[in-house]
Amino acid sequence: MELQKKALIIELKFHQEIIPAQIFFLLGKGYEVHLFLAEHLYDRDLFNGLKDQIYLTLLPHTKGFINKVRLLFKVKLYIKQNKISRLILNTLDSNFNNFLLRIINDVQTIGIIHQLQKLKYKPLYYDNFKRVSGVLTLSQYTLRYLTKNYNPGKPVSFFYPVFFPYNINPNGSNKLSGPEIINIAIPGQLDQTKRDYKTLIEILATNKEDASKFKFFLLGNAASANGPEIVSLIKSAKLESLFSYTEGFVSYNHFFSCLSNADYVMPLLNKKIQQLPTYHASQISASFNWAYAFNKPLIVHQFYINNVVSDYQSIGYSDYNLSCVLFNLVKPQKGETARSTPFFDFKAQQENYLKVFL
Repeated sequence: MELQKKALIIELKFHQEIIPAQIFFLLGKGYEVHLFLAEHLYDRDLFNGLKDQIYLTLLPHTKGFINKVRLLFKVKLYIKQNKISRLILNTLDSNFNNFLLRIINDVQTIGIIHQLQKLKYKPLYYDNFKRVSGVLTLSQYTLRYLTKNYNPGKPVSFFYPVFFPYNINPNGSNKLSGPEIINIAIPGQLDQTKRDYKTLIEILATNKEDASKFKFFLLGNAASANGPEIVSLIKSAKLESLFSYTEGFVSYNHFFSCLSNADYVMPLLNKKIQQLPTYHASQISASFNWAYAFNKPLIVHQFYINNVVSDYQSIGYSDYNLSCVLFNLVKPQKGETARSTPFFDFKAQQENYLKVFL
């Protein structure tokens, strides 16, 4: 009789939001799932119901040299004692994972790469890439970059982590604002190197009467990164009524609620942001996957429609006509769907994910 397959996922720093989809994929294929997760990354709303279906180990001490050395040997012993056959490094690019990969040699290892450009200027991360048995990226677009610029010599694939343990209302319910208001979600840290908030604020300030039909939800901590500066710009332009933001940690409950009831998702990527070269080549904004998860149309630069989201309902703008596009937006009809293909169906993404498993 074949023994049950067992997989261990490890995440110590970031990207806990891509773990639920993987748990669903693995459970659906009969895996026993184990998760090592830094304690500060655990969120009840994000993992609602899943913790009772997996073996969860929360790690309270993950910083500092001594704690990391202890953790290395804890993971190695755990793999041996629990007969783990697959080790999944949820964020491959980390120093800890390099040491872990050096002492783990009796288990298949899978690494998920979020920022492929780091392989070029971080030799340690490139070494991680060479040591794992298989590699996953978070979009078909970034997988193309990987195969074009590197010779993997191992199984590679992509998946979209757009499945969560709660019921998403794909049509929204206008709970965020009045029924005629167009709700636009802008997910992610308030970082002006990643998103061009300034141009958006200037457009709205110049057309205040027309702008009154909008409500923008900034789904990041407004008290960190460039948050205070962006909030100051909003207040200086007297646009407080058009924006909603949270000065502190944004709970997944609030995050999910805003996205569920939004009419559009807007990544705010254009030529004015510092990180544009990486977004045009080796990295994808999480805003795209949030739109896919909640079945919301994207408002995005035409570059991404041509290269990234051709199979998804999107409204495009150029470097020069964002104002015109915004003020001609209409509220989507109830029941309207943004997905035009079965590309994001669960089984299709599950198959993509498991392609790297030997």
